[in-house]
Amino acid sequence: MHAVLLTGFVMYRLFAQDVFQPLKESAVEKATQILWSSLSREAAADGLTEDQRRSATRVSALLAAREVYWVRSRTSSPTGDLPSAAEAGVALPVLRQMVQSDDPATRQRGLEALGQSPDSGSLELVLGSLRDPSPEVRETAAKTLAQFDEETVFRRVLDMLCDHWPDTATDIGDALPPLKESLETRMLETLDSAEESVLRKAAAAYALGCMRSANARDLLAGCAWSSDTVLAVTSANALAAVADGATVGCFGQLLQHPLVEVRWAAVEGLAAAGTPEAVSLLGRVAADAKEENRPLQERAVELLGKAPSEAAVPALVEAMRVNLYIRRQAAEALRRQTGQDFGEKPADWAAWYAQQLPPPTPPLVQGVLPPPPLEEAITPPSINLELPNDGSPEP
Repeated sequence: MHAVLLTGFVMYRLFAQDVFQPLKESAVEKATQILWSSLSREAAADGLTEDQRRSATRVSALLAAREVYWVRSRTSSPTGDLPSAAEAGVALPVLRQMVQSDDPATRQRGLEALGQSPDSGSLELVLGSLRDPSPEVRETAAKTLAQFDEETVFRRVLDMLCDHWPDTATDIGDALPPLKESLETRMLETLDSAEESVLRKAAAAYALGCMRSANARDLLAGCAWSSDTVLAVTSANALAAVADGATVGCFGQLLQHPLVEVRWAAVEGLAAAGTPEAVSLLGRVAADAKEENRPLQERAVELLGKAPSEAAVPALVEAMRVNLYIRRQAAEALRRQTGQDFGEKPADWAAWYAQQLPPPTPPLVQGVLPPPPLEEAITPPSINLELPNDGSPEP
């Protein structure tokens, strides 16, 4: 109970009242005395551990000060009687309680305070919060990590990704984008290193995908062909996360990969790229009679039905024509795309689509316009010569 009171007391005193500013209203001062008295009685009844007693002493010192300013590595006060920088860790028991609170806002405030005195003890608390169920708390933890040594944070994040792979990795993936600036270069070096273990390389590939690292495209495309299944699949999925027009060629090659998981990642990447070329490649997957994984073809058809490119309609019509297995799914996708309904009849769909195409324009030959129609051809003007009266030409 005393831990709850202590946590509530710190939150009330340090954060609710304009953060370390002098308290001027008598009502607030009275409430502070009552809360502190309750804490003291609880401490006397239950007893405090040594760490908790030191934390309570620190809170008492903060109460006595009129103004306190917390900076990155030390605590100072005009009174000069607060603990020195060497004793900054005495607040950790209180902040640990805050970070473990049931209230997300309290956890966030605790993380922010931990960032004011970054050290190895507080680092573990912040790293643990990367797996917090609250997205806001995870974001605060990622921002707080910017106050710590970058190399130390990188090593610990990579260790966390590797621990109990892959479940732990997916827990903290959403928190990685804010760390891109400090982690990206080191993750690229890890993925490119021949001395790193396969698991650490896979963890780096996963992190780069979560951070949407465009600089990792070539490395990820190469690692997708690794002989190790974990590294190949993780790299392919990470490449799909950074898909754009520049990666379409890579995905086209990965469609020939022997692992269906990699081919599946390629299909997702093509859909994310969304270019006409990518849509055309999706159509080939849907129509490929040699593809043995039917769910993969069904997924390609589903993505074609959502594709914004006009190339999706002819791709679906062709897939319907040559692949009986996905004909029903293709017809449904075409209905969603066009609002038309010609059933599962490829010929009717093809005839309708042909009517939607604009009429062909006359070809240009080396930039020269075609001649005008015959009736508009320009004829030379007639010449009317008048002869003199005597029939001889004028001089």
